[in-house]
This record gives sequence, C-alpha cells and structure tokens, in this order.
Amino acid sequence: MYFFKESVISFIVGSIALYGINYFNLSFNLLIMIIAWFLLILEACFTANVIVRLYEIIMKKIMK
Repeated sequence: MYFFKESVISFIVGSIALYGINYFNLSFNLLIMIIAWFLLILEACFTANVIVRLYEIIMKKIMK
C-alpha cells in the first residue's frame, strides 16, 4: 500500500507539472517539471531496488 501511495504522489506531481504551463510562467513550470522528473526517477530506482530485494529473498527461500 505504501508503494501505491508513493506512485500516486509522483503521478499527481507529474500531472501538476504537465498542466502547470497553462497557469504559470514558463520558468516556474520548468522548475516543477525538473522536480517532477527527479521524483519519478528516484521512485523508479527505489521500486527497482525493492523488486530486486524481493527477488533475492524469494530465490533464497527456493534454494533452501
């Protein structure tokens, strides 16, 4: 559930960044875009680490 919440937060931030160009000047929107992409990249790395850890745990249990 925690991972799902993180994904939703990232999606909302990304959406705000994408639609921000309609409401804010370009420089402010670019700042939001950079932050949003940074968060999405961090989340992708974090999710990949979790998947790798789960895979390792499952493999250890199978090997026993």
